[in-house]
Amino acid sequence: MKLHVHIWLCLTVSVVIADALPAAEKTILSSEYLSETSFSGHRLTLFQDSELKDGPAILIVDPNGCSLNQFGDPEICTLIAPTAIKCELKAIKLADPLKLGRVVYDIIIPGSTSQNNLIASTDPGIGFRLVISDRSGHRQVIPLLKRSIESQIAFGGPGGIPIIDFTVKGSGSGDQIPVPLNGSGGILSTPEGTMIITWLKNRVNYEFVSRVRHVCGEIRDSSVLVTAVGDVPTSGWANAKLEPFIYVIPPLDGIYDFQFVAEKPGGITQQVVTPIEVKDFKIALAPKMKGIRVGSATNSFLLRFLETPEIPKPIDQFQVISARLKDGCLDVDVTFAGGCARHDFTLHWDNTFKKSNPPIAVMRLIHDGNEDPCEGLERETLHFALPQLQPCIIRVENQFGDSFDVHVP
Repeated sequence: MKLHVHIWLCLTVSVVIADALPAAEKTILSSEYLSETSFSGHRLTLFQDSELKDGPAILIVDPNGCSLNQFGDPEICTLIAPTAIKCELKAIKLADPLKLGRVVYDIIIPGSTSQNNLIASTDPGIGFRLVISDRSGHRQVIPLLKRSIESQIAFGGPGGIPIIDFTVKGSGSGDQIPVPLNGSGGILSTPEGTMIITWLKNRVNYEFVSRVRHVCGEIRDSSVLVTAVGDVPTSGWANAKLEPFIYVIPPLDGIYDFQFVAEKPGGITQQVVTPIEVKDFKIALAPKMKGIRVGSATNSFLLRFLETPEIPKPIDQFQVISARLKDGCLDVDVTFAGGCARHDFTLHWDNTFKKSNPPIAVMRLIHDGNEDPCEGLERETLHFALPQLQPCIIRVENQFGDSFDVHVP
């Protein structure tokens, strides 16, 4: 009688986080994508803030269903917050029938109705498995892979490192907390390293907006003021906001994820697509933060930030097609060869102007194709947040002779 998963809505969550994890080894055991759900989840991750041993752990249940490509990789997935569940590991004395030296752990949550065991081995050829037994005696065996911090973030699923410790305030919440861990989100931390998340009593009425149409931001010293515009399916939606994803460590690619949500109406509404907006949402600029990605029910919008003059390597070829200002942000159209890997673009400026009338701000656009072996012609529109600029010309250039001038009034 060990584990039964319930999803609860809680009121106020105090989450202990850190800008970097200590050097001690962490245990991260993650399943592949599960076509047959387990605990209402398609992927399970067990996390322990130490080497595997008796003691507290966290089980992450990711409920998101995905389409799969021919390699069996998840591609298009739903956007539902995974659930972080406090549990306890306890080794039990049980003889290994194959004499492989495997250790069996009970996974314990008080009040559960099923038997669940973690089978562990120090032999990498044997690995780990989760054995789930229901009341009827049916057993489901789920292989688990031991992952590093970096590989777990790159792999996706619960796409980052779960919360190490947390406390909950609010009736009926127990020790089970819905925590948005998908994607490559990050931390908006205080100097003490603590984030407070307020889950409103009526949060059950909050849902993703249907589509995000545009996101823009103005960089101001140590923060950026973000405005997001989207669509909702009916009239009457209100209190739109950007809800941050949570990580223990910042995302490796520097892109922080936010969910574009709003409070849905409860009464009679007009069945017409209606625009909705979040205006001047303040986001603290974390170290090595390169941009934000705002997600909706059907799409996402990536807004990049300007970076320092240091030029990263490698530098891969591409072409600048056009550039323009839109709502105070810089949009740049580029083409490049690819199709089989993620392509990263960064825009670098040294905060100086060339003397002319009007003055010229030279911004250099850099492309990293991440060793993409494919050569299909790709086109992308890049979106960049800017600081407030005096009237000038922004000259967007690359290292291959392309440049495009944009006039700032």
